[in-house]
Amino acid sequence: MHESVIYEKIFHEGEIKAIRKIALNMLKNNMNMEDIAKVTGLTLKEIQQLSLSLNQED
Repeated sequence: MHESVIYEKIFHEGEIKAIRKIALNMLKNNMNMEDIAKVTGLTLKEIQQLSLSLNQED
């Protein structure tokens, strides 16, 4: 595997983590899931899973 491919994969994984963190913050602020999906590009299913994980932390 070329170094550039490895760096690209690591960068992409970091982007996904950041987007999920933003979505979690939006959920914590009671934002609508459809709006979160529009802003982040995540699917409603992904956002629902994040919401469930928030509820499990409580």
